Amino acid sequence: MASPSAQRESGADALDNTVSWFDRDTLRRIRTIGIGASAYAVATGAGRVWVATASNNTVVELDARNGGILDTILLPDDVNPASAWAVTFGAGAVWVTSGRRLLRIDARTGSVAGGDVGTPCCTSPTGVAAAANSIWVADGTQLRRISAATGMLTGAIERDVAFDGVAYGYRRIWVTSTHEQQQDPGVFAVHPKGLFASETRFPHPVYGLHTALSMAAGAGGIWTADYGEGKVIRVDPRTGEVVARIPVGGHPWGIAVEDGRAFVSVD
Repeated sequence: MASPSAQRESGADALDNTVSWFDRDTLRRIRTIGIGASAYAVATGAGRVWVATASNNTVVELDARNGGILDTILLPDDVNPASAWAVTFGAGAVWVTSGRRLLRIDARTGSVAGGDVGTPCCTSPTGVAAAANSIWVADGTQLRRISAATGMLTGAIERDVAFDGVAYGYRRIWVTSTHEQQQDPGVFAVHPKGLFASETRFPHPVYGLHTALSMAAGAGGIWTADYGEGKVIRVDPRTGEVVARIPVGGHPWGIAVEDGRAFVSVD
C-alpha cells in the first residue's frame, strides 16, 4: 500500500479511541495516540490527517508527520441526529457529513466556514469525495454532486443499489455499491462532467464486501475498505479488476492514501 519512500502507515481504532502508526513493511506498531473519540472515516490533505468521529460529531486533526493531535473541531449539533460518518479533503477545505448535512471546514483555522448547515443535503450520507469544484456524496441509492462554491445540488445519479464509499482519482469518481442484503459488490466509475456511470462487479472469490464505508484513490490503485472480510481491496483503475486483498487485523471502516501512505481506521 505504500511507496518505497514511505516509512509509516497509520490506523485508527473506533473502539479504543486511538490512532496507531505502523511500519509499512513489518506492520509493527510504532506509536498509539489517544484522540478521545471514536475513529471512523479518515482523510488526508495539507499535511494533516482528518478523522471523523461518528457519534462524537467532531473532526480530529492530526499532524501527518508524527501523529500529534493539532485540534478537535466541534461540528454544529443544532440538527439531530448529528454524527460525522464521512470526511474528505479538496477544493481547499475539509468536507464532512454531519447527520444529513455537508459541512465545510477551513483547513487553516479549523472553523466551520460554510456548507449546508441549515438545510439537509442528503438522507443518509455514508461517503464523500472532492473533485475539482464539486463534492460528491454517497446517499443511499443516489450519488449526489454538490457545488463546492455554493453548497447547492448540481446533479445526481440514481441506481437500484446501495452506495457506500466515494473517492476521486484517475479522472473518475469511484463509488462502491452493493445489491440486496449487501451482496454482489461492485464499483461504479463515474465521469464527473457527463454523469455517465459504468459498473464493474468484483469477481469471485471476493465475498463479504459489507459496508465499505470509504474508498481512496492513489498509489496506483483504488482502495476499498472491506469491513466484512477485514481486508483492504485494491482495484486497478484501468481495468476495474481486483489486484490485491490485504488483511488489516480487524474490520476497516475508513481509508485514505497520500504520498504512498495508507491511513486506515480499524475496529
